[in-house]
Amino acid sequence: MPAQRYNIVVSLSKNGVPSNESETVAVVTAPNCEHAWNIKSVTETTFRFYQNSTFDSFEFTAIEVPTLATFTVNGHICYQAQTCAFPKNVSELEVSDLVSGSQCGFSFKTAMGKMSNTRYAVSSTACQTFTGYTVPELPDIDIPNDTITASSFMVQFATNSTKKFFEWRVDVYNEAGFVTNMIKSNTTNKMNISDHINPATTYRVSLVTLVPGQRSTPRNWTIYTRPLDLSPALLGNVSTNTITLTFETWRFNVSFTHITVLVNYSNAEFNGQCNTTVMSCTFAKPTNKSELHLSNLTPGTLYSIRIFTEFGGMESKEPQTILSYTAPNSISKENVAIMEKTTRLLKTTWLSVNGSISGYIVMFTCQSPNFNTYTQSFNSTVTENEATVDGLDPGTFCFLAVQTYLMNGNVGTLYGEVVTNELPESSIEAGNRQVSTTRLTAPENVHNLRSTNVTSNSKTLQWSLPSIRNGV
Repeated sequence: MPAQRYNIVVSLSKNGVPSNESETVAVVTAPNCEHAWNIKSVTETTFRFYQNSTFDSFEFTAIEVPTLATFTVNGHICYQAQTCAFPKNVSELEVSDLVSGSQCGFSFKTAMGKMSNTRYAVSSTACQTFTGYTVPELPDIDIPNDTITASSFMVQFATNSTKKFFEWRVDVYNEAGFVTNMIKSNTTNKMNISDHINPATTYRVSLVTLVPGQRSTPRNWTIYTRPLDLSPALLGNVSTNTITLTFETWRFNVSFTHITVLVNYSNAEFNGQCNTTVMSCTFAKPTNKSELHLSNLTPGTLYSIRIFTEFGGMESKEPQTILSYTAPNSISKENVAIMEKTTRLLKTTWLSVNGSISGYIVMFTCQSPNFNTYTQSFNSTVTENEATVDGLDPGTFCFLAVQTYLMNGNVGTLYGEVVTNELPESSIEAGNRQVSTTRLTAPENVHNLRSTNVTSNSKTLQWSLPSIRNGV
């Protein structure tokens, strides 16, 4: 009979005569099978079973995990080579310390205890078997910012991940609901999500790993796609120390929430309502025409200004770039000197200015000492810090006006201030009349003629001399 205990007396006999000594052997027969166990729950590392009935036909429940040499049941370590049995009134059994995403097989048998319940008579066949996978775990998933564009983003995990799963799935949602999804096998560690992805949009990304019958706990991200590239700024006024950017709302033909301006010099200051860091300024998308002033700049210096639009902290992929010089420095009038002079020319020089320039616009305004002559102007453009005026009358004085200029690419030409200086010396006066006659005009009437010292036989005449004799 199954599940019965018997005492068997064993003795020896010879020629049908039993010996006086005998030995009693206790024998327990194996029980029949019963079916009472069900799966209650599965996690990444556990299978939990429960039974809903208790039978009198056996004393213990034996559990086997054929694929594992050791396993843990209700906190007790079990070995495949031994019977792992629990009293039949234990209503739940939890097999723990399993590997996530792994297939596991479980066998349940009935048993009777023998030898103080350290050994068992076990049913000859498995009464119940269960096969399933533990819940998979997620590998280290990442959505790198540098893979997020205006129309796509990349989801990826490390190729050396030890997590076990068959497939992984990404679901994407926006504020309106489901957008798209994608499933890849575990042999592919990257997904490029691009279907129905729009610029400057908030998305919720949900990811799970899959094995037959199980899925991992999802992980969720909130990501923001980049706004489209845009040129929101116009170059405004430029001076020696400032550059002005103008933002007009009609240029904002795409979605974004903020603008960031970066400049390539750390000494620049931003005059406007913005959050500033070293070399950058971020402010909310203007609703009206507005200006941003970059100040504390260096004259004659090329500045690279990059303007990004932003959404959710994600900048547009390519910035608008504005290259502009500041206006050049002006020369110092104290540093103007005459290098050379003759009766016909004056050659001047001045100290070079700091910063870049393209050249100098020079104008000489000269007045000949001769009567009946007019003020003359001589204009020229030079690239060196010197200029010459030629063709003068002897003794001519000149005013010199110098203005620096700087070619600013397609923007145009930038100018420094006009610096005017009265040259302290004239062209050389002619040493005799013959030298100067070529440029002399006919003299006017004598001015301020008067008589003095009149006697009976003499008179002294006096008249005004020209302020510059010029050979007269």
